[in-house]
Amino acid sequence: MIFSTVANIFGGWLERRGRVKEAKTNAEITRIEKQAQTEGNYDIEAQRQRQHTILDEILAIVILMPFIAGFLPYPAIQASIRQGWSMLKEAPPFYQVLFVGIYAATFGLRWLISGKFSLSKKDK
Repeated sequence: MIFSTVANIFGGWLERRGRVKEAKTNAEITRIEKQAQTEGNYDIEAQRQRQHTILDEILAIVILMPFIAGFLPYPAIQASIRQGWSMLKEAPPFYQVLFVGIYAATFGLRWLISGKFSLSKKDK
């Protein structure tokens, strides 16, 4: 009699514990789905807003200039481009994150870098 009572109490506790874990897992899944949907909506809106600005054209030109100039038969230009790449490698991490973030936000590519960069000490 005592054994069955203890078994019932323990069994009920295990069952409730399992339901709590399942509820936490479902809540985490829902949070992740909502976050992904929010980021996707942001990217869609960024793409929609591109028609109202020339910033994306200017940024595309800036990105393509070193690539195109690298193929020109002028050693001085090629040396300058190599020096520029070296400077970017030595740039502080916050600048690199900002640089990539600006392009990702402008072109609606936040999903590409989402969760890859963090400037807070808490996330490290």
